[in-house]
Amino acid sequence: MYILLSGNPPFYDEMEEEDYESHDKNLFRKILHGDYEFDSPYWDDISLAAKDLVSRLMEVDQDQRTTAADAISHEWISGNAASDKNIKDGVCAQIEKNFAKAKWKKAVRVTTMMKRLRAPEQTESKTPSPSMDSERTPGLTTPAPSPASTPAEETPSPLSPSPDGTG
Repeated sequence: MYILLSGNPPFYDEMEEEDYESHDKNLFRKILHGDYEFDSPYWDDISLAAKDLVSRLMEVDQDQRTTAADAISHEWISGNAASDKNIKDGVCAQIEKNFAKAKWKKAVRVTTMMKRLRAPEQTESKTPSPSMDSERTPGLTTPAPSPASTPAEETPSPLSPSPDGTG
């Protein structure tokens, strides 16, 4: 409900660090403590009744958190406490922006991880590998491809017409 009303997630960590473990710990800590806000300008046009319901649904203590039945009977859902202002365009824009940002961060994480995984490969490629040693072992040679013909010349494609035009 928080995201549907504002277009933003309730819990986020503004730190742009390479230390993703620290980032995740900070985010998890915020979730456990219920550390969220109704940030301006995203929540400026949202009614107090809607904010009240969201706060009750986001209660950390499950014994104090509102139930689904209580939420349905809340004045914002069952009464006329909702704002008449159309927030669709602003919320949709924020959701798109957040998904784009999340995809960008994921791409950066994947790229960083790939660089870290390739770093050992690059240092290993400077030292001879067992497969390279087998190329130097007498009697273990592989024939070089013949420069006179290529596989495409030797075997016609099943989709190509036959030389006599029948196929």
